[in-house]
Amino acid sequence: MSLVREFVEQGYVDRIQPYDASVCPLVPAGEVIARWNRDGAMTVFMAGAFDLPTPNHRLGLAEARLMGGALLRGLDYSALDNESPVELIHGMREEAASNRVKLIVSVDTDDNVKKNKAFQPDKGNCPKPIFSWKTRAYNLASYTVPLHEGGTHHNTVNQITRHGLNACGIHEQCPSSDNALMVARLHPRLVVINAASQDTVETVLGLKERGLIPDTTIGLVNERDHVYVDSLIGGRVSSTSIIRRARTKEP
Repeated sequence: MSLVREFVEQGYVDRIQPYDASVCPLVPAGEVIARWNRDGAMTVFMAGAFDLPTPNHRLGLAEARLMGGALLRGLDYSALDNESPVELIHGMREEAASNRVKLIVSVDTDDNVKKNKAFQPDKGNCPKPIFSWKTRAYNLASYTVPLHEGGTHHNTVNQITRHGLNACGIHEQCPSSDNALMVARLHPRLVVINAASQDTVETVLGLKERGLIPDTTIGLVNERDHVYVDSLIGGRVSSTSIIRRARTKEP
């Protein structure tokens, strides 16, 4: 390994779960979350494909940490805005930027992304994923938390696991095939879901109603609320908009 990669990738191995189909991803992920819970951390679970890196990925991950910070302070995140008392906002940000919030992200397997997004007209009508699971996990591992007053620079994502088709090669009907079903096995204190993902929302709410995740709070976000737009893209930056832009023929 080059000196540059060795410098950049410090800690990556510890935070990116090895992609081994012979090991159920729920086992190491569950052990990590259980340890964090015992240590009193606010454990936050989030999932996605995270294919072509975009600023909106970083905004979504930051919001997950902010929601965790708000929960630590006993605040209703949905009720906070720029007009909220400064001390409440600062307190939430301080927690979100600290190691008291632990964020685990589950990334779709390559087979899962291919099944759900490849050659779909509304997804750019091209092969997907663009990047392999390993590269997508690598990109997530590189993100860092914005510094808060008196804070220290550290990682946005504390652990990366996987879900989806062929995530587990041991059990035929493993909960790891569906990121929503993983929640009942992992027991994070907070699960953050995009409100537009109706199937995931319904599944997790159903788990809550059945008492399978009594200690888990469900946080719903709208990824378009804090959207990053680009003038050349002509709107929201996403994997699909990048692909469409790359295919544009200038006059």
